[in-house]
Amino acid sequence: KPVTLKTTQDGFVFENQYIVVCINKGGEMLSMFSKEAGREALAPDGIGNKFVLFEDRPCAFDAWDVDIYHLETREEVPSAYSCEVIEEGPFRVAVAFDYKISETSTINQIVRLSATSKHVDFKTRIDWHEEHHVLKVEFPWDVRASEASYEIQFGHLQRPTHFNTSWDFAQFEVCSHKWADLSEYGFGVSLLNDCKYGHSTKDNIMRLTLLRSPKEPDPVADMGTHHFQYAVMPHTGTLQDAGLIAEGYCFNQPLQITQTDAALSMKSFFSVDNPAVVIDTVKKAEDSDEIIIRMYESFGAQCDTDLKLGIDVSEAMEANLLEHDISKVTVEDGKIELHFGAFQLRTLKLKVK
Repeated sequence: KPVTLKTTQDGFVFENQYIVVCINKGGEMLSMFSKEAGREALAPDGIGNKFVLFEDRPCAFDAWDVDIYHLETREEVPSAYSCEVIEEGPFRVAVAFDYKISETSTINQIVRLSATSKHVDFKTRIDWHEEHHVLKVEFPWDVRASEASYEIQFGHLQRPTHFNTSWDFAQFEVCSHKWADLSEYGFGVSLLNDCKYGHSTKDNIMRLTLLRSPKEPDPVADMGTHHFQYAVMPHTGTLQDAGLIAEGYCFNQPLQITQTDAALSMKSFFSVDNPAVVIDTVKKAEDSDEIIIRMYESFGAQCDTDLKLGIDVSEAMEANLLEHDISKVTVEDGKIELHFGAFQLRTLKLKVK
């Protein structure tokens, strides 16, 4: 089913088989309706994709610390001053927006939606020349939850969305990799990114830290042009059921197509039959010609899976992270049967025939 883009008096309506997103001419999200869930994701009267500035003057370690009192200095960046439809086809539509942060800093952003995507993407270019300010983008969701989930290497964790105790208060900013998720029973919204690691969720407002401007020890740190992407995705069920972990990988490592002389065919060198298990790394061993396969359980529960081999393997060993052998594993009928504990990381060393 093709994606569509409608231009209205107030802005633009992006629609595919999964979501309907309304963006005004200032680049602000006014609505994101999930067709799967049959409900609105954005909070009533909320404005999503809102760029906000905060004064950033930590008490110590200018380039490393972010102090909580910066949240008291919120200042909205003016809405986009221009917009233009730059792509309108059956597979993808896109609108470009231009912002002015200050006399010296600008934002150029492309909002796009493809026919097969469950998330709307924000491809962003920022020319950044600020001093002692931090730039964030925020989304207020119509979701109520006491904790949000954040992806880390080989797993994910939860952090509070409130300041009920001094421990909660200290977790106002959270380190995370590919995504953050705010979910209640049966419904949630995820914020994905391809290179930004500072997140925060207070009550129902999710923020992603985009840029800072410290002056010590490097007075020109982060100054200049930056390119990055983030996306928002409503979903039903849990983040595991919604396939968020796979979406995070696809968003960060998009499909690459290269023309070769090989005959057309479909082949997977390695695959697993359980979506909870992620093949994170395939590489040559450091000290031999063997192949290293590193996998982990991503849902947070025990599971079994078969690692299917698309190449002939004469021997397989389980190894540690230093690639030292631990024990031999059985290869039978072109597969290896494996059991994983919750968030367990396992490394195999394969000897190819």
